[in-house]
Amino acid sequence: MKELWLPLTNTLEFQEHAELMTFMKDETFYFESGIVLIDDGLVSCHVDNDLNLIGADGSLFDTKSLIFKAWEKTFIWYLPAPLLRRMGDKEGVHNLVSWSKQQVPIWRAFILNQESVRSAILSTFIDLFIYKNREEFHLTLDELHNRIAYYSKEMVYTACSSLSYEKAIYFSRRNNKITFSALALAQYIDKKIKRYIYD
Repeated sequence: MKELWLPLTNTLEFQEHAELMTFMKDETFYFESGIVLIDDGLVSCHVDNDLNLIGADGSLFDTKSLIFKAWEKTFIWYLPAPLLRRMGDKEGVHNLVSWSKQQVPIWRAFILNQESVRSAILSTFIDLFIYKNREEFHLTLDELHNRIAYYSKEMVYTACSSLSYEKAIYFSRRNNKITFSALALAQYIDKKIKRYIYD
């Protein structure tokens, strides 16, 4: 998604009003309003009791009510609400606002759909990502199935294969080992948002 908003950062008006900021690993940040564009790095933010979001290079967030955590040295562009209003007639800015407002609904649709074994898997991995405080980790298929035992092992296997094909996770069928990467999941969701906006 980054390639879709990067040209905007080269405009004089953008550079006069937007802020390029750096946050170190484990640093938290918060803005009252506006949009955050992740230029380089990895962040997470807690939306409410049941949803955590992850953002990587190119991710966009409507900052309202979100507290971000940087998981590594991270560079962001912050666009305050007055800048968005001033540039609101431009197509690029309109797209930014649309994309940023889709983050939470699309994460909800993909992560919190309790009828979907895929959603249960992703939700479990995100919870472990926050709990373990690690950007990348491994589980065996049996370990994952024990955490979501209300689905059959065959269903979990099939869903992991599908998610691996879509590059949301990596699943080795040879040894039934699953690798979760917060960066890969953020990129997967960003592709879904991009498709949603353009469809």
